[in-house]
Amino acid sequence: MRKNKYWKQKRHGLRRSRRTMKLRIKKNRVNKNIHLKNKLAQINAKILPQRTKKSYLNTKTKKRFKGIPAPIDFRLNDNPTDCLRFFSRLRSPKSVVSTKRRRHIDITLNDVCLLDYATISVFKSIIEELRDKKINVRGDFPQDAACRRMMIYSGFLSHMFDQNGQPFRVNTQSDLLQFEKGTGKLTEADSRKISTVMNSVASSLLGHKTKCSMLKSLLLEICGNTIEWSEASSQRWQLGIIYNDNDSIIITVTDIGKGILGTLFSKFQKMLEGLSQPDTEILYKAFQQKYGSSTKENNRNQGLRLVKRFHEEGCLKQLKVLTNNVFVDFDDMSKSMDFSSSNQSLKGTFFQWELNKDCINKINTTVWN
Repeated sequence: MRKNKYWKQKRHGLRRSRRTMKLRIKKNRVNKNIHLKNKLAQINAKILPQRTKKSYLNTKTKKRFKGIPAPIDFRLNDNPTDCLRFFSRLRSPKSVVSTKRRRHIDITLNDVCLLDYATISVFKSIIEELRDKKINVRGDFPQDAACRRMMIYSGFLSHMFDQNGQPFRVNTQSDLLQFEKGTGKLTEADSRKISTVMNSVASSLLGHKTKCSMLKSLLLEICGNTIEWSEASSQRWQLGIIYNDNDSIIITVTDIGKGILGTLFSKFQKMLEGLSQPDTEILYKAFQQKYGSSTKENNRNQGLRLVKRFHEEGCLKQLKVLTNNVFVDFDDMSKSMDFSSSNQSLKGTFFQWELNKDCINKINTTVWN
């Protein structure tokens, strides 16, 4: 009797344990499914489009980057009108997009097929100007391989970052050097830096270590003029150097300020209004030292005169100047242009010239006074 009761209780316990195990297994399956659903539901919705976009970009037809399109012929010296129109849009407050307390401007260089160093110099200066205003510029690279190489070799990518936040590799030869001008004068450190760079340029062209003090003096005078003519208190000017394959070096000086003509018309408005002269001639006379210095010093306003003298002595080649609505080609004045009719202008001043071995020899042998 006891034996039967024992086995009866044991069978009952086994049946109950089996039911409990089945319920636990079922409950675990339900919990597992709910956990997976919850996990999928918690995924950020922004991740999925990025994954889709990444797989889409790996296909042959890549999605175009949306932004302000740069002109196909992106050469400032040969196509200034379209380049100035692009720069005006880039500096326009209407192009700024504000998101999450950040401001940026989107551009696209995808269609660019022609590019020169003048464009890169001005482009870089404008980007630095926008950076000072806490505005980032985002964009893509040209599809043309030669244009991409030009941007990399020129030093345009220095102090810039890729889409992963990593800095681009800096080219060791060519560079775009930034100098502050908020103090109203060049510092001793900047003067030493310019001296070192110009001596390096002269040594590279001659093939041996040398100094070129007059080339440094020319740069110091031009830099002094960019401070004087720009009337800016917190901006910067830029010195650009790029080495060509034909044993020559291109030097650019870019100042995103008020510009030479803009300053002339504001200071000598009454005198210039009485003259019926085109803006190109007014600018050319500034290089002849026809207008006074804002500092009223006898030794000031020498930079423009020295640039013209260097060119006349054959110490500079391919001299070009762009400021406000005027472009002057000192080698061929017939190529000089006035953009007043097209309402295009560059708020600032841009110099470009070329140096070779003969130029350095002439600079060192010419008697300067």
